[in-house]
Amino acid sequence: AVIAVARSRNAALLMPRLLSEVAQDPEMHAVFSAWLVEPRRQVLRTVLRRAMERGELRDGADLELLIDMLVGPMIYRFIITGGDMDAAAEYGPRVLAAVQAAFSPPPAPGR
Repeated sequence: AVIAVARSRNAALLMPRLLSEVAQDPEMHAVFSAWLVEPRRQVLRTVLRRAMERGELRDGADLELLIDMLVGPMIYRFIITGGDMDAAAEYGPRVLAAVQAAFSPPPAPGR
């Protein structure tokens, strides 16, 4: 859904430019963070907490690190491919699998 909306609004061109601009402007960074970044991070926090409750992720895993590890590679892939949404989207399952493997709970004794 995020990719479909981004395509429809031509965000492929806008987002990399915004990222570079907000890094140097504290006021713009605050707006960018409050309206674009933090709401999405909150959704991911909720999803990750639920995964912990279901035993799919290690208890006590660092949620902020997990979010960065899920989102960061996607943004990087998007930038290095010149804004190719498909390349970033196709990369997602590999990133998710790597993060799940790293943060899965250890196997129960005797398994």
